[in-house]
Amino acid sequence: MLFLGGPGFDDTNLEFLHLISFIGIIAAMVQILEMFLDKYVPSYITL
Repeated sequence: MLFLGGPGFDDTNLEFLHLISFIGIIAAMVQILEMFLDKYVPSYITL
């Protein structure tokens, strides 16, 4: 990555950023699904 220029950053592994962004995207999709279900699906009345 060019913006990390400087000594010591040549061999830096940034694969964890891919994993963190993947988890964040899945969490956002789950939140959107939950908001949709709360708005359009009637809640069940438990006895």
